[in-house]
Amino acid sequence: MRLMVPDVWGVVATANAPLLDIARFCAHHLSEGAEVIFIYLDKPDVEVIAALETLPQIKVIPTDNAYWSSKGARPENIEQRQSRNARDAARKIKAQFPHLKWLGHLDIDEFITMAPTVKMGRRLAMQPPDCQCVRILPMENLIPDEHAYSGPEQFKFLKRQVPERRRISKTIFPEFAKGISVHTQKHLLQKYEVSLKEPAKQSLIKILISSYFHIVFS
Repeated sequence: MRLMVPDVWGVVATANAPLLDIARFCAHHLSEGAEVIFIYLDKPDVEVIAALETLPQIKVIPTDNAYWSSKGARPENIEQRQSRNARDAARKIKAQFPHLKWLGHLDIDEFITMAPTVKMGRRLAMQPPDCQCVRILPMENLIPDEHAYSGPEQFKFLKRQVPERRRISKTIFPEFAKGISVHTQKHLLQKYEVSLKEPAKQSLIKILISSYFHIVFS
């Protein structure tokens, strides 16, 4: 019986958050098996850079004036900056981590969460050879942002079929169902995808497309 070799994957994020939030994001994804994490600091911070650079798996890129000058200009829109940074990470991966097969583009408050018995690398290795992107279905954390809260963890999970989501929205929000047809507080639109083809090996760097707050691969 041929053993399945897990795919190697990494994560990229553009961050403008306190050190603790960025460190939590990095620690979580390293524990899930990420090989490398690219953190693009939207507002470079000396303390954050010094703390994160101590770990070789974390690559910190301050997006300062020199960084954006090398790319023409700094986009005003954060989504465009995230897009440019993710593409930059994909180029770095092609040059420095050619064995990496997947790259997840996330926000700092998004976490890829696997079941205890499921490993992300093995799940990715199960995808067809010509698969260039994987959508990760979202769960939204419903726990109140209160330190004193001690109740159970609660999440809201979207139904996969759009017609069923719309039917539920009309029942729950009859006056606003058109505007919130997915009945979540976060956006449903995915981020963009990037594929880089290496002519010598015809290999692809693939992008995990995420949507929002808490994410589960099911």
